[in-house]
Amino acid sequence: MMRIRRRTSPRTGWTFAVYAAAVLAGLVATAGLIIVSGAPLGPSFHALAMGAVGSRAALVSSLVAATPLMFTGLATVIAYRAGVWTVGQEGQVLAGGMAAYQASLWLGGLPPILAIPGCIVAGIAGGALLGGLASFLKTRFAISEIVSTVMLNYLVTYLLSYLLAAVWSSSGNSVSYQQTPTLPGDLWLPTLGLGGKLHPGFLLAIAATLCLSILLRRTALGYEVRAMGVNPVALRQRGTDTVRTILVVMLISGGLSALAGIGEVFGVSHRLTASSLTGIGFDGIIIGMIGNLSALGTLLAALFFGALHSGALFMNVMTGVPAALITALQGLMLIFFLMAGVASQFELVRERP
Repeated sequence: MMRIRRRTSPRTGWTFAVYAAAVLAGLVATAGLIIVSGAPLGPSFHALAMGAVGSRAALVSSLVAATPLMFTGLATVIAYRAGVWTVGQEGQVLAGGMAAYQASLWLGGLPPILAIPGCIVAGIAGGALLGGLASFLKTRFAISEIVSTVMLNYLVTYLLSYLLAAVWSSSGNSVSYQQTPTLPGDLWLPTLGLGGKLHPGFLLAIAATLCLSILLRRTALGYEVRAMGVNPVALRQRGTDTVRTILVVMLISGGLSALAGIGEVFGVSHRLTASSLTGIGFDGIIIGMIGNLSALGTLLAALFFGALHSGALFMNVMTGVPAALITALQGLMLIFFLMAGVASQFELVRERP
């Protein structure tokens, strides 16, 4: 007789197998969506692969798309590992881009070696401030971080719309209410010399992944974060100041999300628009969950979905498959990976009569 029981310790081989099955299920689901769209399956998958990794330009495009997802995914990891269920990454991305752009107006007369770091610091402060505000509302007034961050997302979105329409609008443009003027060239982030718009933010995201992994595994703060996610009551009884821990976690999470917005504004679009930053924060939540709230897993998930995003755009051009397919695939992959995460914790055993 067979029965299911929870594993006492994880097995690497089984865990790899169930997550590989999740990826395979995602690809099968993608094939189904392509067939439903009426596009030819073989050429569509070929275009998807070529647009993702088929050339150096495609690979660079995939890395550019993955970079902001790394930041917002890592922002999700540190918050959710602490049991702080924020959905404010979207607003913090916008806040980072907005604060950095405003700083560029104030610091534009300085040498780039001073102005660019100043803009980055201002952007990080903007995102961290939004995260800190949600932390204050949670710890001081017991307002759920889910509720407060949703409301803050709306607040920042409407503030951006106002600033684009009334303060930062570019003249002589039919869509001036949607975008700012282009940043001065000396404030653009440099590229890494591989072609395209791959900027140092990619390397910073890799470094942030390593730092967050070390922080969670090797530091006292990391222990507090992990313990609070498991049993905050026991942590308080131990004498740990959980209010401080929540504040630090939300500041770090907000700052990481802000880096995504800063990189897109200063390294990719070179201007702030109403649409260029939309969805990065929410995608990061999915990326963090698919990465099993692991820093390394989130990095891999971000690279995977960056490649899918780049490939989907190329597939749309070559075969007419809607680029929105990637959004549906993200949702399906989240479901498959959550199922894989549960399955990896159990095993089938044969009971002797």
